[in-house]
Amino acid sequence: MYDDELTATDRLDLALAATVACVERLEKLVRWSDPRDGALHAFLASLLRNEERRLDELERVGVSRESSGAHRLHHADLRRLLENHFPSFYKRAGEGPFDRERGMYLAECLEEESARFYRKMADRATDAASKEIFLRLEREDDSFLRLVRDVLLGQGS
Repeated sequence: MYDDELTATDRLDLALAATVACVERLEKLVRWSDPRDGALHAFLASLLRNEERRLDELERVGVSRESSGAHRLHHADLRRLLENHFPSFYKRAGEGPFDRERGMYLAECLEEESARFYRKMADRATDAASKEIFLRLEREDDSFLRLVRDVLLGQGS
């Protein structure tokens, strides 16, 4: 199954799976980061809380739309689609605890992929409500990326 074949229910299912995978990846990043770097842990924990909030929101939307269509995506379909949209999910973080630079890089990769994913979901959404949710989630990720690049990494113009 390809992105352009997805129904509104499929897109919501995929967004839920992507958000669950983001939560799991961020939990790993917190565990794998240098335990002495409290600032990095706090930053990653704030990203994790944001993803958990998104998960709650997407689950609420899913419950309210439960009758809108059959769930057609199987585990293999979800995994293949996630691999296409989130290649960083499947990359190793390296050996031992990683430092702030590596942690920020991995978090930036995740947020960049997430923004691209939600932009694509919004572009292909067939209903206004889905389009609105996906655009808002994309804007959140874009805002985070600007913060990381401009403020935290000092790459702003």
